[in-house]
Amino acid sequence: MTPSVDELQAVKKVTVQARQVIDSTVNDSCFKVIGSHSTGLAMPWSDIDVTITLPDIDEEAAAHHKSLTGRKYQKLYYKTLRQLRQSFAKDPDFALDAEALIIHARVPILRVLHRRTGLEVQIQIHTGLHQQQQYTLAYLAEYPTLRPLYFVLRSCLQVRLLNKTYAGGLGSYSILIMIVNALKHASGRYDRHDVAQHLLHVLRFYARSDLYLNGFSVEPLRMFHKGKMSMTSEDCLERATDPVLRGIGAIASPKPSMPYLLCLQDPADPSNDLGKQAYAIKHIQATFGKARRTMIRAMGAWKRLSKFSLEAKHLGLLDALVCADYKHFDANRKRIKEYGASGSHELESKQISGTPPDGNPGSGEGKMSAREMLDKVMEVDERKAAEKAGRVQDILSSTRTG
Repeated sequence: MTPSVDELQAVKKVTVQARQVIDSTVNDSCFKVIGSHSTGLAMPWSDIDVTITLPDIDEEAAAHHKSLTGRKYQKLYYKTLRQLRQSFAKDPDFALDAEALIIHARVPILRVLHRRTGLEVQIQIHTGLHQQQQYTLAYLAEYPTLRPLYFVLRSCLQVRLLNKTYAGGLGSYSILIMIVNALKHASGRYDRHDVAQHLLHVLRFYARSDLYLNGFSVEPLRMFHKGKMSMTSEDCLERATDPVLRGIGAIASPKPSMPYLLCLQDPADPSNDLGKQAYAIKHIQATFGKARRTMIRAMGAWKRLSKFSLEAKHLGLLDALVCADYKHFDANRKRIKEYGASGSHELESKQISGTPPDGNPGSGEGKMSAREMLDKVMEVDERKAAEKAGRVQDILSSTRTG
């Protein structure tokens, strides 16, 4: 499920092209790849998530002690995204549809499609989502089975078109935190390296969870009741001083029209409910329940049959989750690979003005070839990633012992 060398090369090339459009539109912006391509969880067809920061706005907000999510700055973000939409619409390498700009989401994004590869680039203005990346790295270090579980369950939802938050599904980060939540509830019950038992547990946990009544918090682990709660003065004081409890109070009230939604608190932002847009959660629960039952029947059949028998070879244990007609995916991968392997001289012939050797435009003089930028833009600084993971691990440990 991991991308090949040519597919990674294609991602780098598409990222460079997107950055060129952004740099030509937004002056002095800082560009960073986030999401699965920065945490090592990318699949061959994963979207390319990028964030840009606007230094002038960040400095102004800091100087006046204002939140970057305030209405004033949100308007500036919308304006910037609309400018980028116009620029990408004029670029022959990219295509936009009628829903390219999603401004009513918690984090507004611009979605653009690379014509030759079909890869989608999702652009957002920096809003502190690097904290989610830090938690992701920390959880990957803590749970050995998290990575394979994520790949399987994300694929399960993708083949059913249930992996897009703006379409009622669950995004990559939400899927990851769902898995972490279930694994925490199974702490000590299974061997920490037993992927099969962990997979069955995650499927069972969400298939049987009563989402009408219960919500979940990961840091620290707790299951809470949805709806308004009567509170004593002591409870109010504790909530006022505890951001996690304050966040639960903000997200625990279900929508009257959709009381069945998953309520899952974001460890990186306690006021954020990761399931509030997943109106297809009932389908996901039903899918998980049916898949688990089918897998258990297949495992029973495997025990009765020799694993080398012809009949056993046709009993795929993961078929219930990821069995699909992969011709569409194979065709997409072929396009991506061909583009990744095609003439890198096209990139080398282009120059990006005003980009210094550190890869940040506007901070120095000189020119960097697009080929050089290609090598830098996706570069992973392992030391910094380890430091981030270590810092978050310390936070998680202190939270649990506190």
